[in-house]
Amino acid sequence: MSDNNTASGSDNTLTSSATPEQAMVIGTLIMSLNSISLFAATIGVFTFLYIRLKYPKLADRVTFRIAFAALVSEALYALLQIVLNTQLSPTPLCGFIAWGWVFLSLTSVFLPTCIAVVSNS
Repeated sequence: MSDNNTASGSDNTLTSSATPEQAMVIGTLIMSLNSISLFAATIGVFTFLYIRLKYPKLADRVTFRIAFAALVSEALYALLQIVLNTQLSPTPLCGFIAWGWVFLSLTSVFLPTCIAVVSNS
């Protein structure tokens, strides 16, 4: 699918090669997948908390804590994507959403890298 996003005229409206029906299907798909991702990450966080409560010695590992931080960042990333997709007009919140989206997408790479470094030492 090719998107031809260009600014047209002085009113700064964006045009796309997707039809409104295609855009609605894509939007529904994005919201569904982000909701599933948020649900799965939340289950992971609750699983970690359960293990931490039930088996504290097992959960007292650096890699386990880093994995928990990665789950939290994934949950927040999915939440910010849902908020980003529901924004109808630019608001002051957009700057925070953009910052959080970039920050959390980078932590989703950084934290597993930390686990790999800690595991190899």
